[in-house]
Amino acid sequence: MFMKSLPHGVIFLLMTFLSHSAYSLLSFNEMIISSEVLRESKVFPFRFYFENTGEYPIEIKKISTSCGCTIVKPVKNSYSPKDKGDIEGADIIGDRIGNQEQEIIIETNDISKRYYKLTLRLHIKQKIDSTPRILIWRINEEPTPKNVTISSIVPIKIQSIQAISNDFTISNIENKGDNMKFEFYIKPKPIKNEQKQKLK
Repeated sequence: MFMKSLPHGVIFLLMTFLSHSAYSLLSFNEMIISSEVLRESKVFPFRFYFENTGEYPIEIKKISTSCGCTIVKPVKNSYSPKDKGDIEGADIIGDRIGNQEQEIIIETNDISKRYYKLTLRLHIKQKIDSTPRILIWRINEEPTPKNVTISSIVPIKIQSIQAISNDFTISNIENKGDNMKFEFYIKPKPIKNEQKQKLK
């Protein structure tokens, strides 16, 4: 009898309060995984661990990723209160290198918090890398030597470095420490005037 006398707006607010006072919630151990990985590893496996710390069961309806290179799946889809689980996945490295960031969006059936965003941050390294990767000399630029650094995550021995073209010379190969970092210079041969005319 009392409920019938309440305005519709008050009844709606009361129902909303009751529905949100009991809830389900996925609490993750970490929302971001950051790691360094070798490009030669091909695949980086990972897991996001969580627990349903709410009062009601929760269901994972869908998981989507920002890149097709990231494959994920839950161990199961439904979790009762205090149930623990994990999101298992793998990132296919392929030919990527450098800093990579992928988002993983989890959609649940809980109206109080329907979506969860997880982040995978990888720094993909090669065993041997060079900086810079490309050297450019403009047509009218002086053919001055430019520095190249070779870095390795394990000790290596460089006996010689040769250019595949006779138009470049390599000099001053220097070990910068522990056989893991080397520097050298590349210099193009001067371009003759008639060659410059052809390039213009």
